[in-house]
Amino acid sequence: MAGFIPLILIFGLMYVLMIRPQQRKAKAQQALVAAIQAGDEVVLNSGIFGVVKEAEDDVLWLEVYQGIELKVLRGAVDRRFNEPGGATDEDTEPTGPSEDGPPHPTGPPFPYAPAPARPPPRDRRADRRRLGPDRGVAQ
Repeated sequence: MAGFIPLILIFGLMYVLMIRPQQRKAKAQQALVAAIQAGDEVVLNSGIFGVVKEAEDDVLWLEVYQGIELKVLRGAVDRRFNEPGGATDEDTEPTGPSEDGPPHPTGPPFPYAPAPARPPPRDRRADRRRLGPDRGVAQ
């Protein structure tokens, strides 16, 4: 009987230090996922940031850029950036230009250059016609 007391103490210590905090974290994550609503700024497990535009049962429509929406599962949300019940962008009035600074930017959140145009694909059949039978000597 005396040999089981240290074993019981080790199991109790493991429960208090490891298992219980994990259960609390999982419960907090489930509460967060259940409380997500339209207008919340969230980040997904994959690192994608966006604003929830529409919340259905298990599906969220996330706007990641102006006019670009992703359909994601609720469980993919890692955390929320705005406080629940706080004011969203739609609730606040936009501020105009101030006298001491430039107006608020309305463009994309970061400057980017469009991708350069790709050259047309090569016509490999024409290359074969120009080369001789050993493909190393031009005719």
